[in-house]
Amino acid sequence: MYYVPYDYCLRPAALTDTRCRRGPSEDLPADGAFLYRTTRFGRPLPERTATVDANEPLAFSLFVRSAGDTQLAFLDDASIEVTATPPAALRVERSGDRRFFTVTPETAFTPDEMGHVQLRVRARTLIDAAREGLRFTGGTPAGDLDVTYDLTVRPPLTEPLGLTFPSAAGEPASALELSRIAAPLPTILPSYNQIGFDSIHYLLGVVEGDASRAIVWGVGASPSESGDGSVVDPASSVRFPMVMRWDGGRLTIANEQPFYIDFNGFQLPFERFRVSTRTDAAGSALESPALVARAVCGSIDVYGAFLRRLGFCNPTSDTLLAFGAADMRVHAGGPLRAPKGVGTPRITLSPTEIRAELEGSTLRASEHNFGLLALDADRRPVALDYVRQTRTAARADGTAERVTLTLAAPITSPVRVYLMVDAFAAARAELTP
Repeated sequence: MYYVPYDYCLRPAALTDTRCRRGPSEDLPADGAFLYRTTRFGRPLPERTATVDANEPLAFSLFVRSAGDTQLAFLDDASIEVTATPPAALRVERSGDRRFFTVTPETAFTPDEMGHVQLRVRARTLIDAAREGLRFTGGTPAGDLDVTYDLTVRPPLTEPLGLTFPSAAGEPASALELSRIAAPLPTILPSYNQIGFDSIHYLLGVVEGDASRAIVWGVGASPSESGDGSVVDPASSVRFPMVMRWDGGRLTIANEQPFYIDFNGFQLPFERFRVSTRTDAAGSALESPALVARAVCGSIDVYGAFLRRLGFCNPTSDTLLAFGAADMRVHAGGPLRAPKGVGTPRITLSPTEIRAELEGSTLRASEHNFGLLALDADRRPVALDYVRQTRTAARADGTAERVTLTLAAPITSPVRVYLMVDAFAAARAELTP
């Protein structure tokens, strides 16, 4: 899309265009309180039926109408109750502005014999909130909502997943490309930086595991010169681990621990980041993945204070909840392979750092994104500051000599550590403190 003429519907040539609507009326009821399921691209849907995936997060937005106009109203956080039939473990997260909430199946929706799940939502609406700038608190009860949604759950695939999972460091490994993030909720985000979100490219390389559960490593990427894929951006400091699960075509990639992503020159501290979609047996997304992210406002550079004053941070948890979508596909270049010139890395652990000495390496420090990934005994990523505390030292000739990850506190249990070159696991060591 190159150009949207905002005055198009006012032009004489558009008088017969049925897509244009003039006057004060809207595609919303005239009166009442309504809870609309909202798509990952921000479209509110009045229908109470939908076809969903068993791992799909859902968002619900509040609309209160009076005399044909939308009223300023909010959801009472404490009153929101969501139950599933048949039962499922659900994570319900409230937005800071109290205009929407998300429901994520922690365990997949399990449909009944007809393939259906019923989702019942109960909540209280509030009006007449106290205002400070654009931040609204409190409010008086204005009525209760009790809505049931009938969800049809898509059946799983029966074919196995055709990605390449390495059995050891240095073996070929599949990778996924995640790009073009769009976050329509909360509504401020498209105005803040949709061009920046849309320019994001990440390359997610499989480190270890299998189709049911694998560890992936994300690094910053950029579009290839040919435009048909992503390549690693060696200047990016983006490094983050995630856990990938696949179950009959339902793909979920998530990090439930605090971690940082470098974004347009400042750090975004996420408490949670989850991407889910439906794929074919080759691993390609059949529709745009749904994204749920939660960030700590007080730790967001530049924008954090503004987001608080604008009322988009939860007053209790100081978190910003975002809901949206992205593009994802299998890496266009095929499975990742070991770069030539890795040498013989030697990985060690001390109370203050994890270190990889790149003995015999001919890789140039400026041409790669080096990192260190630590997994605990349960093969979960250890919550470390992989962005700000990773350093790469170069020799006089520009080749990489050493990669260090500084620890905020000593690691006290055995860990498995990978030397990551771009999104590829180049070496592995089992280390004991």
